[in-house]
Amino acid sequence: MNKKFLKAVLFKAIIFMALLLPFTDSMAYSDSAREKIGALKEKFEIPRADKQDDQDYCTVLIMLPTRYNPDEKGECRQIPLTDVQKTAVEIFEKFDQYSTIDPFPKIGLWKRSGIINDVIEEINVTLELDKVSMKKKDQLLKYCRDVLLERFKQEAIHVRIIPNKKHYDVMIVTK
Repeated sequence: MNKKFLKAVLFKAIIFMALLLPFTDSMAYSDSAREKIGALKEKFEIPRADKQDDQDYCTVLIMLPTRYNPDEKGECRQIPLTDVQKTAVEIFEKFDQYSTIDPFPKIGLWKRSGIINDVIEEINVTLELDKVSMKKKDQLLKYCRDVLLERFKQEAIHVRIIPNKKHYDVMIVTK
């Protein structure tokens, strides 16, 4: 065999090993990282028997208006953002319940009961509360009735209660 040929083969083998070596280390690290993650999961995972039933909790969406109901002149004045923030802080303090304020407004229509053709368009800010216990849900509804109706000067406030289920019903409505 020729020396040039041996040098070329040896050179290719060294290059191949130099390129492969970092990958074998990263694969070993990857396995090590997987083992560490698995150990952490075992350490912090609560056994299923200790978990409370998901049916004991729900998500609550409170639609807070950005404008007061129309006054006697028919004008809808702007509600200060501080009222929404105050509500989020109060819910946290009174119910030990974290909340998020959805930054995307929801536009809704409602009709004042008993008055024909008095449809009001309203822009709402959504306050979302996750993992609310059924006991707290009832207290939150009372809070909405006793405090928020007055604070936001509303006849009604839209509240959605979404049970925590593993399966949701999805329906397609057709003619």
